[in-house]
Amino acid sequence: MDQYEHDLASQLERISQAIRARGLGAYEETLLARRQPTLKITMDPADILPIGCSKFGGKPDLPPDFVYPRYTKDDILFAQGSPLTFLVQYRLKDFAPFVFARELLPPDGMLYFFGLGDESGEIYYNYEDSGRVIYWQGDVTTLRPYDPGEEVYTYKQAALKFEPTWSLGLHLLDGYYGTKRAEATGESRLADENLDFLERFDELNHRALGLPTIQQPSDVMEDEEQMKRLVLLLQLDYAPDLGLGLGDAGTIYFLVPAKDLRERVFENIWFEGACG
Repeated sequence: MDQYEHDLASQLERISQAIRARGLGAYEETLLARRQPTLKITMDPADILPIGCSKFGGKPDLPPDFVYPRYTKDDILFAQGSPLTFLVQYRLKDFAPFVFARELLPPDGMLYFFGLGDESGEIYYNYEDSGRVIYWQGDVTTLRPYDPGEEVYTYKQAALKFEPTWSLGLHLLDGYYGTKRAEATGESRLADENLDFLERFDELNHRALGLPTIQQPSDVMEDEEQMKRLVLLLQLDYAPDLGLGLGDAGTIYFLVPAKDLRERVFENIWFEGACG
């Protein structure tokens, strides 16, 4: 067992202890049934970073034949062909130490995340085709920082660090309380319990994989059956110190159908956001 797996086991035991301490030991299985390992992302601001590293902001490191993504629609605020704003790039080899990540993601190459943004860096997530994910596999020595132009906002850059932890999917319980099974087992009483004490184990943060933590109602992310068919590629919380406000302390989410991910297809991204 790798060290991170020991750490996850220890974290899970602490969560179980907290549940039992609240007198909810009889419902521990239900509260933890939806848990999935996730990677908490921490950001370390830096003026200079190695080309091709996992990072937020700055200029994307792109190959010479890369076609920079542009908005495909046409509306009042954004003209068709407007360049998207670079958000995050993953060096996929950084996920290799984690078995659950290796089982889902390509083993190497780069994964780039873009959003529809204005010149102030505000991201607009309520527009069709406003979020884009691009997978590239090739010779990383050909990567170079790319400047998309003055009209595209550039955030302060930060290196990404990935830390395994648990996502609990507590928001999915709302759809479970009214089921026949919940009524038959008495687990519907959980609807009357204050489960805020568990939020410290599944806080709103930047993350990759696992289940999202949501700020606002979501037709997709609160639907357990839909979430079984989707993979969370990136949950990006607001980062004002890096220039990312996301409205009023918001969060954005990039999800991909699990089937598409297995086939390395990233054209059917579900991009969603919410304000705090």
